Amino acid sequence: MQTLIHADIFFFISTIALVIISIGIVIALIFIILILKNLHRLSETVRTEAGHIAEDIDAMRAKAKGFSWGIAFKIFKSLFTNRNK
Repeated sequence: MQTLIHADIFFFISTIALVIISIGIVIALIFIILILKNLHRLSETVRTEAGHIAEDIDAMRAKAKGFSWGIAFKIFKSLFTNRNK
């Protein structure tokens, strides 16, 4: 009879521990899901902004192709040669 009481107490305590551990795991999974959702939104934002940066760089490259370093050097040279005279 005494062993049945001990077995019942053991199963009761084991059940309570299992419920507490299960609740902890569920809470941890909820936090992990929330973190993953935020990470997904962040990666979408980074992807969008990277596209905008690439477009800006393409626009700057197109403007730089029309720029002549020879003309810039002549202007720079004329600025400093006029001051010395």
